[in-house]
Amino acid sequence: MTQTRIAPGVGAPSPPGSFIAPPVFTEALQCLGWTASFFCQRTGKPHHYVRRCRDHGIDDPRIVRWLLAMRRLHALLPGPVDEPFDDGAEPRFAGEDLLLTIGRLGWTPRFLLVRAGIATQSRLNALHLGRPLPLPVDRWLGRLYDADRQLTLDCPDPDAIVRAIHVEGDHWQPSSDAPRRTRRPGRRVGEEETRALAALQRLVELEPDPETIDSLEAYQAFRARHADLIASCEAEIRAYGLLFRTASPGDMRRAGQRLTVRLQGPSTAFVQGTAMAVLDRAWDGIGGWRK
Repeated sequence: MTQTRIAPGVGAPSPPGSFIAPPVFTEALQCLGWTASFFCQRTGKPHHYVRRCRDHGIDDPRIVRWLLAMRRLHALLPGPVDEPFDDGAEPRFAGEDLLLTIGRLGWTPRFLLVRAGIATQSRLNALHLGRPLPLPVDRWLGRLYDADRQLTLDCPDPDAIVRAIHVEGDHWQPSSDAPRRTRRPGRRVGEEETRALAALQRLVELEPDPETIDSLEAYQAFRARHADLIASCEAEIRAYGLLFRTASPGDMRRAGQRLTVRLQGPSTAFVQGTAMAVLDRAWDGIGGWRK
């Protein structure tokens, strides 16, 4: 019988489905755009709790379930989409309400614009002046904010809130308000994209269900068994990302979207969350990715 080593001061091994490994915790904060301080604010934990999470993972079932649901929510709503609007439709957020909403999501104004793919200095200046966002961005922000307000630690079924979010991923189109590509990567992009998509598909299929991982050692052992495959696939994905190292953050986000919406199989929250975590890891430090 395999025994799980317990790190000093961490406590007993976690039951199945109640553990987040340190790399997953770090990737979740990056995906959500949260600082360590904001995570502590949302959970009511002291600041040193973040260090424990980064070193030993999270074994509190309530926080695990909530954070995984929050990560899936952001994977389902990565950015604005083109949609029809009624004549005379007005933005929901403007002025002080807009800035307060951004802060309640744990974001900075710049991070919002990066996620929306419209991160220009003129947009940032207008946002600081309280001017409303383009309607596609406003609607996306509203959906994300409404679901975020319902996803609290005390929520009895956080997964139900995430399941209620409906996004037609296969029909995703970048907002027409987003800037066009300023630099074409060249003819290599098609071949690199095909290889990156195949590599991403392989890693998504390989990733274990979080409910089957009951300890940090189990997660590390799993990755160690597949270390060569993981490294090879991430190298292919990184090679594709390097084609966009001089592109805008919005262009990089759309490049990632082109991969995630073309994955084969059901476009579940787990699949989208895993794909974004893989991209975060493979594209770390490239251009404006996640900045």
